[in-house]
Amino acid sequence: MHSIWQYGPQTMNISSSDNSWCSEAHEQLLDDHFIDELITRLDRRLDDCELNWQHELVLAAITIITMRMLTICNSTKQDKLADLALKCRRIGSSSIA
Repeated sequence: MHSIWQYGPQTMNISSSDNSWCSEAHEQLLDDHFIDELITRLDRRLDDCELNWQHELVLAAITIITMRMLTICNSTKQDKLADLALKCRRIGSSSIA
């Protein structure tokens, strides 16, 4: 979890795009192909969590990762990530009810 929140050094490759605000540790979150693959894998793990409640820590980790991705990703991926966040919420709230 620590690496998710790690700020890291600022990007020095400003010439390729205007992502100088993004740390090196989070640069991959600006790659749409990487985000698509990660969403797919996290979604599969959420399905596992829904079937087995012994994975509540996995659900918490997926939720944190999803929210971090949502705050950094390109706007083209925000809808997909919002859907993933809502799925996390639905699965989490079903255990409470």
